[in-house]
Amino acid sequence: MDADNSSRPHRRTALIASELSRYNVDTAALSETRLADEGSLNVMASGIYFFWKGLPANSRCIHGVGFAIGTKLLRTLPESPIAVSERLMTLRIL
Repeated sequence: MDADNSSRPHRRTALIASELSRYNVDTAALSETRLADEGSLNVMASGIYFFWKGLPANSRCIHGVGFAIGTKLLRTLPESPIAVSERLMTLRIL
């Protein structure tokens, strides 16, 4: 795992993506992500797309929320997840 102050979310997301793929999970809500700022990342090998929201990069990386969504399901969503704060994110599924 990366250190909390790492600017690279890739290793953590790769670990989560492999576990989600192993259990055939298409969507997961994530808490305590501890990732800075707001962003998204596609983990190509597993077909999982991550969305997250955390505190600004110059703050201590605490809290943080996100979603891990399979790319097949992502294509059917009417909109991307919306970050409200570092503790709340919405996802609309039809």
